[in-house]
Amino acid sequence: VTGIGLERLRVLVLILEVFAKGDRQGAAVHLQRRALMSALLAERIAVGRSFAREASTSALLCDVGLLIPAIEAHCRRAELRGEGTFTHVEAGAYLLGLWGLPNAIIEAVAFHREPWRVHPREFSAVGVAYVASCLARDVEPSGEYLTRCSVAGELGNWKRYAAQLKEELP
Repeated sequence: VTGIGLERLRVLVLILEVFAKGDRQGAAVHLQRRALMSALLAERIAVGRSFAREASTSALLCDVGLLIPAIEAHCRRAELRGEGTFTHVEAGAYLLGLWGLPNAIIEAVAFHREPWRVHPREFSAVGVAYVASCLARDVEPSGEYLTRCSVAGELGNWKRYAAQLKEELP
């Protein structure tokens, strides 16, 4: 614990617990790797910020809704029945609410694909989860959003760290 740090240990335990179920050879292993990468990226992106813990936990849990069996089919059926349109992102945020996680984490998970909807000019845990999730999925984050939040200049460093993590993670 002293060597790796309490915060890093917390992230590793969370990832093992959240992704413990399911097919260990297929999609769950890929999701576990991407979740770990997102959490490590968020840790780096949010270093020194007051919301660093919420940001790394949110990034870790961004795709937790994908662990719900047949979630895409459930979402399509709900839409066909006229019950609204939702995705694994909203389902995951709802699940986190049921588990009693803090609102800041639920909000960051719910809006990590469109952080400007909740904080258009503020770089918070939502923004960190967004950037970390984008980089872990090889998606370019919105330059316009990062510029509005005054963090666009840091993107190059974050991308370099993401590339380093991709080489290091199994």
